[in-house]
Amino acid sequence: MFSSRDKGRIRFRHKGWKFLGESIFTYPNGQINLMAYFATLVGGNMKLSVHNEVKWVTINEIDKYDFAPAVIHLVKKLKEVFLRLVFHH
Repeated sequence: MFSSRDKGRIRFRHKGWKFLGESIFTYPNGQINLMAYFATLVGGNMKLSVHNEVKWVTINEIDKYDFAPAVIHLVKKLKEVFLRLVFHH
């Protein structure tokens, strides 16, 4: 799940933040710095402040979706983490 602790685009009640990675990307109209974390949803509904939709998908389904250029690096990192978990356990 991608979120930000303070100014997140997706807000939810959570516990157990664990840092996944960071993506700094320059668009024509400015730079964006995304921080991605693993967190456990503990209740309530997600509140979107910028996006129109959030969707839970499996790691096998993730390649079916188009991501903004700033997010692609984080999606690759997420897939790498899951591959390591699958093949090392």
